[in-house]
Order: sequence, then C-alpha cells, then structure tokens
Amino acid sequence: VSGLALAGLAAFVFAGGRSEAPRAPAPTAFSQGYVSRAGLTYATYTVDAHPVEFDATRRDELADRLKTRVGFSRIPDLSAQDLRLLGGRIVPGVSGPAGFLIYERADGGRVGLYFERAVFAAAPPAPRGGFGVTAIEWRAADFAFVLVGPLPPDAMQAAAERAAALVTTPTP
Repeated sequence: VSGLALAGLAAFVFAGGRSEAPRAPAPTAFSQGYVSRAGLTYATYTVDAHPVEFDATRRDELADRLKTRVGFSRIPDLSAQDLRLLGGRIVPGVSGPAGFLIYERADGGRVGLYFERAVFAAAPPAPRGGFGVTAIEWRAADFAFVLVGPLPPDAMQAAAERAAALVTTPTP
C-alpha cells in the first residue's frame, strides 16, 4: 500500500469521514493500523448525542462486557486530566472486537480511548495529529491502546501517560 493511500485514509478518518462525492471502493486490500481504526471509531461515535452503549452509571456492566468480548476491562479514571467518563462500547477492531471508552471535557470536547489485542509486532508510531485531533498509541498487557481527541498535544500526552499508568497498575 502506498504512503499516499494511507495518507488519504488518514485524511478521511481525521476529517470525520466527509468527502466531496461518493466513490466506489477501490479493489485494494490493506492492513489498517490501530491509529486509523481508532480515528474512524472516534469520528463515528463521538459526534452522536448518545455515543456509548453503557454509560458511566453502568461502569461495572461495561467492565464485564469489555472483559467478556475484548479480554480487557480496566477503565482508566482520567478526571485528573479534566476528562469525565461518559461510558463505552464494543466496536469492530483491526483483528477482532475492540473497546472504546469516551471521555468528555467540561467544554463538551470528547476524547476516545480505543483498545484491542495487539497482533502487530511493530513498535507504535509517534503521536500524530491533524484536523484538530491528536492520536497517541502505546502497547501494554498484550493490547494496543490509542487515545484520540481534540486536546493540544501536551495535554493529550499527559492524558495518555495517565491512562497507560492506570491500565498497567496491578489491581489490589
């Protein structure tokens, strides 16, 4: 797959999926990365008035569902980064079911935490940004995680570091 095709996909994803005119899909197969999938998931769900399957009041039920379907059930508390959990859902992943948690800032801006079992051995890419969102990917506990949203890069990095610390801390 050419870099141009991937750049086009990234532009489409981070633009919220808007295009000038519908086109028939090209008969090209390619492997979609975690950041691209997270960006598409973010663009699909965070704009909805009700973007979650399980809201924050059903946190235990959400954790159980994530554990059963995705194999991971830690829900990081990002309130120290001024991000309040709205809830989450199960979404299609790159290679199987994925989890997607949605957090909201006081001004209504939404940040998504996407995660699924990591099947790619490659190291995660550097943080990427475009179209008003930043995406940061990391690996922990055999999972790929991507935090994506409209925070400035330094705030996004702090939120990603907090989330990474919380998903790897042993449970008491």
